[in-house]
Amino acid sequence: MRRKGGRAAAAFGAGVIMVFLLARLWGLQVYTVMSGSMEPEIPVGSLVLAGKVQGTSLREGDVIVYQRGESRIIHRIKEIRWEEASVITQGDANEREDAAPVNFGQIRGRLLWTVPWLGYPGLILRRTPGQTVIWGAIGLLALAAAVRLWRNRSKSKGEEELTSIEGEKGKRALGYDSSGSGNPLPAGGGARLPDRQGTGAQPGGYGGKYQYRRGKISGAGAPGSGKVP
Repeated sequence: MRRKGGRAAAAFGAGVIMVFLLARLWGLQVYTVMSGSMEPEIPVGSLVLAGKVQGTSLREGDVIVYQRGESRIIHRIKEIRWEEASVITQGDANEREDAAPVNFGQIRGRLLWTVPWLGYPGLILRRTPGQTVIWGAIGLLALAAAVRLWRNRSKSKGEEELTSIEGEKGKRALGYDSSGSGNPLPAGGGARLPDRQGTGAQPGGYGGKYQYRRGKISGAGAPGSGKVP
């Protein structure tokens, strides 16, 4: 269970980091959805990525982010009033249009992507600033879980490599080929070495014409043996 929780926390943190990296790379703004006025398409707690837009390129049905006082609102364009350089907006979940038109100068961006749920930590921090310490601790725990998961994977990989090496040593100690064939190694334990006749016999074996033992030559036809092949 701890491992699953660590993986989930690591994945969540990686997702948030990825969203902000992409936003920075592409020059986008990231906003957290704090109300349900655009549900079900944009649920509470979502991260919204918006790009800058010119008023002349707006279309009815676009979802925009606009400034009203100190607040930034994410609503859909219901009508464009070109003569007034303004738009009429409404939340998908709202029964009525917004009270006042939105001038082109108030528009901060047009919605490009929505990532559900990743904005919840920021949402909670904004609503209850007193929980900053708690969420900071949770973030540290998530980071620690990700580091621990990475270390466990590295350790498991190292143990597998060590087991493989020890297995090969054991096979060689028992005289078996480590290539996976299961065949015993030839007498002498190592790779075959060719004799002077090129027969591939092991020194001290019986595959060659001459046998070499401790620097001495013996066998049929060997000098001084008295035998002629």
